[in-house]
Amino acid sequence: MYANPDAKILSVDGVEPSIENIQNRSYPFVANFYAVTNGEPEGNVRLLIDWILSPQGQRIIEETGYVPVEAKHVFYDVIMPFLSETAAQQMQQLINRD
Repeated sequence: MYANPDAKILSVDGVEPSIENIQNRSYPFVANFYAVTNGEPEGNVRLLIDWILSPQGQRIIEETGYVPVEAKHVFYDVIMPFLSETAAQQMQQLINRD
C-alpha cells in the first residue's frame, strides 16, 4: 500500500490491510479496478490488458502502492462469469482436484 503520512492505515475487526489480507479478501475494504471492453479485447487493448496482468505489470502495480491481483481472482471474477454453467462446473471440478 502506498505510504501516505496523512492517512492512517486501520485494522478492521483485528484484520490488518496487508497485501495477503487484501488478496485473500479477509480485509473488508478494498477497491477493485476493472478493464471493461465492448466485446473481446483486440489489438492494443488486448496488449495493454495482457501487460497489466503480466509479471512486469503486476510488479509496477505493487511498486506504486497497489495490491497485485492473483491469478485465481482473475479467473473467478473475470472469466467464470462468462462461461456457460456446464463449462464453469467443469472448471471448478478441475480446480478442486488440486
